[in-house]
This record gives sequence, structure tokens and C-alpha cells, in this order.
Amino acid sequence: ADDLNRSIVSMQGSLRGYLLTQDSTFLEEYTKGLKNVPFLLHTVKDLVSQNPKQLKVIKAIDSLHILWVNYASGLIEARSESGMSNQRYISLFEGQLKKQVGKKINQQIAINFGVLDKSEYEIRNIHSNNLKTAIKNTHIFSLVFIALTIMIGLATTFYIVSVISTRIKQMVNVAD
Repeated sequence: ADDLNRSIVSMQGSLRGYLLTQDSTFLEEYTKGLKNVPFLLHTVKDLVSQNPKQLKVIKAIDSLHILWVNYASGLIEARSESGMSNQRYISLFEGQLKKQVGKKINQQIAINFGVLDKSEYEIRNIHSNNLKTAIKNTHIFSLVFIALTIMIGLATTFYIVSVISTRIKQMVNVAD
């Protein structure tokens, strides 16, 4: 999920750089994100497929990202047509950019990543507590088995010493 988040944030920064400068080199990360994000979304969906809560969040991020890509694509296309004097760009600038449509979508994406992170930490805590319990139980079982091994060893030693002592006494008695 971290790679997905980084890729989406990188696309957002790339768009801002392009809109400010109209330098197409800023769009490299955006273009790379268009290829990578769907793959990363699919990968994360597979990883969380057993957790309905997380899957719902990832689907929400996917929907918001598609909405943002449509928003960004329109701005990029309008900006590249003839710069800031283009009527379509001015219309999009006034109607969406100034009204912070993209920013609001990005905030919703960030909120969803926050929810996903919180859910991940909750699951990690559960797994961590289970692991701690398993380690504690392993220590207890190990101590019990060590104690049993020592007791059995001592009992066996006393039995062997008793048997040998009895035989020696019998041999001494026979010899007398």
C-alpha cells in the first residue's frame, strides 16, 4: 500500500509541476503512475481480499483515483493545447482548479490511506500479540519439558544406582 500511496502522490506532484510550468518533463511521473497505479491497486486488492474492510477502502481509493485521473487528464489536455490563454483551460481552471476539486479528491484519497494504515496497524498489533503469546507459551512448555527431563534423568540415575548397589551387595554376599 505504501508503494501505491507514493505513486499516487508522485502523480499529483507531477500534475502541479506541469500546470505551473507547462514543461512536459514534469509529466514523466504522471505517465509512469498511469501505468503503475492500476497494477499496484490490483496487487493490493489481492493482498487484502480476505479483509472486507480493507478491500472496501482500496476500492474507494481506486474510484477516487480514477476520478482524479479524469480531472487531471482534462487539465493536462487543455493546458497543452495552447497554454493559459486556451478557453477550455480557463474554464477548467475557474470551474475545477480554483474550486480545489483535485485537492478535495486528493484529501479523500489521503483519508482512505489513513484508514487503511490504521487497519493495518490494528492487524499488526493482533498478530504481534498472538506472537508474544505463542513465545510465552513456548517458554513455559520448554521449562516444563526441561524440568521433566531433569526429574526423569534423576529418577533413572537413582534407579540405576539402586540396581547396581543391590547387585554389588548380592555379589559381596555370594563371595562371603
